Amino acid sequence: FRSLETEVKRVGLTNFGFMYGREAMRELGFKAVDSSRSPPWTEEARRLARAQLEEWRIPGTENIVAVVSYELHYQGAKLEKELTVVTSGWAEGVHDEVKAMLRPVDARGWSCESYSERVALLELIEAARCEFGDECVPHLTSW
Repeated sequence: FRSLETEVKRVGLTNFGFMYGREAMRELGFKAVDSSRSPPWTEEARRLARAQLEEWRIPGTENIVAVVSYELHYQGAKLEKELTVVTSGWAEGVHDEVKAMLRPVDARGWSCESYSERVALLELIEAARCEFGDECVPHLTSW
């Protein structure tokens, strides 16, 4: 991880982009639907995001949101969350050891620890650990 962080900062990379981001997520074990067809939940997710934001503004931390829903499985048990808007913030109630699992890396030197997508993933991991126990994280599966 440290070599990736060093290289990201050296090159000035701020994200992997749509195509490589999807490829990276697949390599990490996430399932990503074919980019040529949107899953049915995307319309509702867009509606929730638009309702939260109310109007278009120049993108910034305070007006970039993540819309998440999940169904996680661990040893026959299931944890679900309906579509929810997650705003930027400090991931209140998430233990420090969970926050340490997903370190913020930004080549520009900006703090991205409060970005909505990071907060959403931290909250997901925290919910799984609370529901299934600390040892569950490497063994979680989803739909």
